[in-house]
Amino acid sequence: MENITISDIAAAAKVSIGTVSNVLSKKGNVKIETIRKVEEAAKLLGYVRNENAQVMKKKISNTILLIVPLLNSALGPLIIDLLHDLKFNGMELKIIEVESYSDIQDLLNLLKQGQYKAAVCLASIKDKSLINAIPVTKLITIGSPDNEKNTIEMNMDSFFKITSNIKEYTIISDKNDFSIYEIVMAKKQEQLNVVNLEEKDIPESFASLKHRKFIVFSKDIIEKLLTFYEGYTGEIPQFILISCNTGYHFYDFLKITKYYFSSNELALKIIKLIQALPTNPKKFKIQKERINIYPTATHEFGKLEKKRKIRLLLLKNPFSKALKQLATKFTKETNIEIEITDLPFTKLNELIIEKKVEDYDMIKLDVSYFPWLGPNLFLDLANIPEIKELADNMKNWRNYCYVDQQLLSLPADPSIQMMLYRKDVFENPIIQKAYSEIYNQMLLPPTSYSELADYSEFYQSVNIPEKSIPYPLSINKGDGILLASEFLPYFYSLGGEIKLVDGVFEVTSEAFVQTLDAYKRIRQNAKIQNEAWWDTEIENFNNRKTSIIICYTNHLNQIIGNDYDYCPVPGQAPAFGGGVLGITKGSKKLIECTLFFQWLYQYRIQEQLASLGVCIPRTHLFDERNNYRKYPFLSYSSKNFSMGKRLQYIEQNYVLNTIEIERIIGNEVNLGIEMDSSNLDILIKIHNQLNSNKSHLLRQYEE
Repeated sequence: MENITISDIAAAAKVSIGTVSNVLSKKGNVKIETIRKVEEAAKLLGYVRNENAQVMKKKISNTILLIVPLLNSALGPLIIDLLHDLKFNGMELKIIEVESYSDIQDLLNLLKQGQYKAAVCLASIKDKSLINAIPVTKLITIGSPDNEKNTIEMNMDSFFKITSNIKEYTIISDKNDFSIYEIVMAKKQEQLNVVNLEEKDIPESFASLKHRKFIVFSKDIIEKLLTFYEGYTGEIPQFILISCNTGYHFYDFLKITKYYFSSNELALKIIKLIQALPTNPKKFKIQKERINIYPTATHEFGKLEKKRKIRLLLLKNPFSKALKQLATKFTKETNIEIEITDLPFTKLNELIIEKKVEDYDMIKLDVSYFPWLGPNLFLDLANIPEIKELADNMKNWRNYCYVDQQLLSLPADPSIQMMLYRKDVFENPIIQKAYSEIYNQMLLPPTSYSELADYSEFYQSVNIPEKSIPYPLSINKGDGILLASEFLPYFYSLGGEIKLVDGVFEVTSEAFVQTLDAYKRIRQNAKIQNEAWWDTEIENFNNRKTSIIICYTNHLNQIIGNDYDYCPVPGQAPAFGGGVLGITKGSKKLIECTLFFQWLYQYRIQEQLASLGVCIPRTHLFDERNNYRKYPFLSYSSKNFSMGKRLQYIEQNYVLNTIEIERIIGNEVNLGIEMDSSNLDILIKIHNQLNSNKSHLLRQYEE
């Protein structure tokens, strides 16, 4: 089919070329009927917008240079991920291999011409003339820290923490090692034994290297070294492999400690820096990013002689489903059977509150219950060195581990609220035009609670053929806890607080009234659910009954398809959720439970959970290529945990019964709306309920 032009569309729609141009570029004051005619004509003719032509028209290059000393397998994962991620963001990749240029002046001339959007260079490139030929406003370096350039620094803290006696190792240097060798040298401030990657240099030093330990940066180097060990009867060398490829499999006889950094995370951070580059050089500011390098060691479990069993009580959700799939692995490796009981939220809470859990060794407790129930339910884990070590490596998850300085649990599936929205609604030009005619602004995903209320009213009232989804969103009123979890984040976003003043609970009245006004507007236009859990809201979104869903990320892997986008919840004060996993005080299976913790938090098990869309504490795994493609919102959500809020403590030395406080607020809001009570009456009843039940909602502990 020949290329369709805007002239063809104009003729088919019987409008001017200028009108077609305005519709396609979303400019001008074009009537809805005209937009519809143009869109229908473009669709009928099979018109596809040429983004490259638009870039050329604006004289802006979309080419990104990746400048490397030499192409080899160490760069393979980064190149693949960068190609995909750049293409998704409307850019293209051009790779420049410095050593392939016989005349370096040719490369200098290419760089000085500036016909590229940005140039990404490995810091291991030593020719300063190449770096200086690139405008600083277009340059991004990867590797060592550099205070004068946009830089992505390799963070080796985990490596230095774990690896001791580094002088025993020989580093096989690699031109594409992302400057890791230089970072190691600078950190240790001591001369290490370094061998050049050049094959001709290895045989000369081989006799002195046989008994050494090696730090290498790719599988190729290991295999090259092994050729020199053929026929050697001594001890096989040990390797530390630092790579962005986790898929390596080696001979069983090799002793390899693997450290890993994510090539897709690196690609995403490159794009983040590119998008931050200013078009005006005067506005240039140096940007910094870091890539963490993680250990991926597999714990070697010795099978217990006799078969044992531990019993787990879990909330029925994606975590429990995934754990059931992986449980046989644990049994095979340890000879310990896992018996999993997973129950709906209400039934699980009844068992826990009524203390009918004596038959279980481990319980997954919702984080909202954790500070109140954890101390009575869970064993102090600080005296178990293996678990204490795991907790020390999860310092970002203190709310999921400690109560009153006691280590009681580890995070199971930490999550946070997010908003997903249908792209075909928010990007539809007819719906956009209808919205702009009412509010005199573009239709964008709501960023505040009042904007969410405006969108809900607009969407429910608009009556046009392009509205294929009936409701703006679902609202759950069947359970006070769920209602409060949808209400309180917006209350907090407006500066609302629940405080203890002279021993009396107080709720900020102005923020409460504003939030309740907006909530009533949303509720009048939403699809109302009378359920006790999130499943129906997810089902509504999957079945295209709602255009928005606001939910915790540990449930969102149930979302089907990819015709949605994601952003923070309106107000950007999301509630954090998910659960913690602890050992019950009555359990006699401490050895078995400790082994389960060690198994669960291994890199390979966390990696498998992430691949199933389960929320995990190792959030960097959400940036892996396959996980990022399937569950992009998980990667995005992991950057927003710092915004998370949940009322668990008050005035520093009081712990709160969070879930019951939320239940009271949710129930009173729901009852008050159904009885048509005023906002002030609802607030007074909440105050009365909180203070009359204070003994069940508040507990002091010693610092």
